[in-house]
Amino acid sequence: MPEPPTRRSLTSIEILHRIVAACKKNAADLLSAAELCHANQQASGIAYHLAILSLEEVGKSEIMRVLHVAEEHNRDASSYEKHTTDHVKKLFWAMWGPTWGDEDQTPEQFSEMRGLAARLHAKRMEALYVGTTPEEC
Repeated sequence: MPEPPTRRSLTSIEILHRIVAACKKNAADLLSAAELCHANQQASGIAYHLAILSLEEVGKSEIMRVLHVAEEHNRDASSYEKHTTDHVKKLFWAMWGPTWGDEDQTPEQFSEMRGLAARLHAKRMEALYVGTTPEEC
């Protein structure tokens, strides 16, 4: 897996807002492309892939918020930086991020979302690539 790019400080809320806005725009563009593929009855695997990529961009924006909060509180968030290049982690944060801090979230829900993120990614890989065994063809 590639190393995440060295990033500039997010101390400025304006920088964070620009990054989040860029992620959201890219997410919207990817989702629009997925909808076009689906509407034109083009390869459903590609439409699914684009929709999942859209979710990843949402997750990346959530990870960037976490990094910003950590910086504001002088906390080490280096373990989260690599999440920006991890497909499953970005999918997880797309679902968990908006609920982060909710008092009614349970450890079971956290685990369920992690499992769902892994399944979404696995399904994407199955939709994109042709299998190499007789059972997969």
